[in-house]
Amino acid sequence: GFKLQLEKNFVKHYRKLTAVERGMVDDKLRILAETRGIRLQDEAHSGTGEFEVSVNMDIRMAIVFEGDKLIIMLDIDHHDKLLRRRSSR
Repeated sequence: GFKLQLEKNFVKHYRKLTAVERGMVDDKLRILAETRGIRLQDEAHSGTGEFEVSVNMDIRMAIVFEGDKLIIMLDIDHHDKLLRRRSSR
């Protein structure tokens, strides 16, 4: 499996989600850690090495793979907010 490293932004925005949303995120994190469960609808952001992973239709996570053992969880939020934050860097 993979080890997950949670960045400050990820933790901060994760805490703002509802309990139900956090439960869905936790499920997705488990799948990612066990299988590197990237599917085709998850988008790779060209040049940055970042992936945007769907938790549900609204919530997305920004992640990056570090080697073949570590996934860095960069950020999480509702799609529009995450998109604004990630593209303004």
